[in-house]
Amino acid sequence: MKHKPHYSEANFGSFGVLVGLSFKVELDPPSSKKLMESLVRSMALKYTNRADFGILRIKTFLKSLTGHIKADLIGLKKEVFTESVMKNGMRKAELAVNMLGQGLSEEEAKIIVIEALKETLEPLSGRFSIIRESI
Repeated sequence: MKHKPHYSEANFGSFGVLVGLSFKVELDPPSSKKLMESLVRSMALKYTNRADFGILRIKTFLKSLTGHIKADLIGLKKEVFTESVMKNGMRKAELAVNMLGQGLSEEEAKIIVIEALKETLEPLSGRFSIIRESI
């Protein structure tokens, strides 16, 4: 009988980061929600390009003066669940991202998050700066 690895024996990589976001043009609430969905999908796609199996969990939380948006993904189905409470547009916000992926090192998880942020923010003339990171 083949030994099944215990959950705790699996190779998991995780990365968490808090970033400050700024945009040249104010993003309206639907655009902000779309931004979060695109960011989470981009991270999921980058994960599947590196490891096409395993457990994946991505949680994000964006907070601005006008409200907040939560977006998360669990599994590889690429269905992003969002909850938005944005009253008006935003130009500045803080974004918390936490990613846990099976078959990734911590450094690979960090690269995925940073690349996805750059890729998602560039078309919107957005910038980000890392406030705090934890591995």
